[in-house]
Amino acid sequence: MWHPTPVNRLLRASPTAAIFSVGLIAALALSSGAADAWQATGGFTAPTKITAGGEYTFSFRLDNTGNSSMRIAYLGLRLDWSANEPYQEHPDVPKVLTGGGSFAFLWSVAIPANATAGQHLVRITIQAQDPGMISDWSENSTRSWDYYINVAAAPEPDGGGKWCLVSPDSILTYLVWAPLAAGLAVITHKSKRKK
Repeated sequence: MWHPTPVNRLLRASPTAAIFSVGLIAALALSSGAADAWQATGGFTAPTKITAGGEYTFSFRLDNTGNSSMRIAYLGLRLDWSANEPYQEHPDVPKVLTGGGSFAFLWSVAIPANATAGQHLVRITIQAQDPGMISDWSENSTRSWDYYINVAAAPEPDGGGKWCLVSPDSILTYLVWAPLAAGLAVITHKSKRKK
């Protein structure tokens, strides 16, 4: 004996309602899955020599590898020594990248003078959207990239002060300059006595 399924009952009752229902379910399924559909790759560039206490420019190139446009709603950068602080948001967003398009985002980053020497984590987080089915853009989808930079320790202050003509880098400096200064003083004193 044949038992009608819910779909068969819907088709018998009203074919138009059935088509509308199936279309609505498909549209909802597509729009909910579209939030993760954007495709992109990121590339990070930083100076090769980074010293604590300096300011440097970091670059993040985002390539839209998908066929459709993507809207970058948020882009932020954070270094591991500021893990409890908010991301440094990029001012050039929101930004739309067409399919196959790319853009280089530049950040000016101050490295704290007390940053430890060694390798440090740089995390870049993006929230982006695909073209929407019902509205202009879908919901945000988030992705992060991790990169590493090497930071050198801040140079030690010379301690010589602005008035010092010779920076006292070692005891050798004193051993060379002291006899020369004494000899110059003796010669100057003798030449004044002859006059």
